[in-house]
Amino acid sequence: MNTQQRYVTTNMRFPEDLYMALKTEALNKRMSFTSLVHQKLTKQKKKKQTNAQAIIKSFKKLAQENKKYFSGKSLSEAVIEMRYEQ
Repeated sequence: MNTQQRYVTTNMRFPEDLYMALKTEALNKRMSFTSLVHQKLTKQKKKKQTNAQAIIKSFKKLAQENKKYFSGKSLSEAVIEMRYEQ
């Protein structure tokens, strides 16, 4: 965290159960509640590198698993049918 940043004091409200869970987590990690909230707000997800072949393989696997539910049915007909049901 950049110590040269300017801070703004706010009054945040949490549901009691969430507050207690965060407070417990902060205690377990031996850090302040404020530091934990800062950490959770600034945490960025690490992007997982996935290659195209892995994505294609997972789609093919899903298609095979779903095939038993949709055999003999046309996707186009199903979409048209759903459209007219509304």
